[in-house]
Amino acid sequence: MKVLGICLSPRKGGNSEILLGEALRGVKECGSKTDFLSARKMSIDLCTGCMRCRAEGICATKDDMQQVYPNLLQADGLILAAPVYYRSLAGGVVRSH
Repeated sequence: MKVLGICLSPRKGGNSEILLGEALRGVKECGSKTDFLSARKMSIDLCTGCMRCRAEGICATKDDMQQVYPNLLQADGLILAAPVYYRSLAGGVVRSH
């Protein structure tokens, strides 16, 4: 089993990253493989709803998600860690044009 952890926090070493690291450590202790990705320096755009992914199996948006897709496909489990401010995700987690 392989579990992918993605940290969406803009802060290196922040609470989200620490908590994700602890969760992945627990997964490793149970004998599973883990992988960690940080979206901190990635440029990820919003989905445009073009449906190319359904028709062709490929995303039309050429952003840093292209690096993430292979990891997602290989993972059996996914843990997302993101800071929550005022009951919502932080504004810089995903950007739009």
